[in-house]
Parts: sequence; structure tokens; C-alpha cells
Amino acid sequence: MFNENFDIITSVPLTNKRLRSRKYNQSAILAQELARKLNKKCNNLLLKKTKETKVQAGLSKKDRQKNLKNAFKVNPRYKEQLTAKNILIIDDVYTTGSTLNECARTLKREGFTGKIYGLVLARVFRDAHPYI
Repeated sequence: MFNENFDIITSVPLTNKRLRSRKYNQSAILAQELARKLNKKCNNLLLKKTKETKVQAGLSKKDRQKNLKNAFKVNPRYKEQLTAKNILIIDDVYTTGSTLNECARTLKREGFTGKIYGLVLARVFRDAHPYI
């Protein structure tokens, strides 16, 4: 399968506004189910998306990175739990990696010292997406 050397599974968060309109976070659902199957701890409240961002579809890699810069924060309630833990971040779709990279940067910026892994359900390929 893949390296299971992680302690906590989390997901890429949505803003509260987006979550209210969508009614669910598909990445969080995937994270919960994977944690259950692997008998791992899942904490989908670990990261918070605090900045409303533009929809990523149609943006170049550079614009995606700029769009997501400082969009996430570590939930202060769980910050102490991060020390020396390895984390798996679940995202639904990987296009340029900007979202997972910004989540990882956020964790590192806030003092996280463990390893960070990313897992996605789907991958968009350059040939299929003219804006990348």
C-alpha cells in the first residue's frame, strides 16, 4: 500500500462559509474512513482555513500558490499535540500541489517537527488541464 509511518490523519480544511454551503468536506470524509480502516487517529480540526480564496480551477500554478498563501492556520487547541508526530494530510484532488504544500508550510511555520505525508484521491494531469 504506502508508508503507514504516521500518527495522525487530517484533511485539507474548508472555510466555514464554504463548508456551510457545501454541507460536507469530501477530504475530511476520506480522512475519517482511511483512519478507521488503518486504525489511526483522525483529527480533521487540526488545520483551519481562515482566508477566503478564489476557486483554484483555471488558475496557473503561480496564481494558485499566491491564492493560498497564509490561508491556513493550526488550530491552537491541538498545537501541543503536534510535537514529534508524523501527519498524513488528505486532499481530494491534486493539480499542482499548491494546497498540500501550503498546509505543510503552515504546520512547519507553527513549530511542527515531524514528517508530513500527503495523499490524494485524484490527480489532474497537465494534458487534461490547459491552465497548468
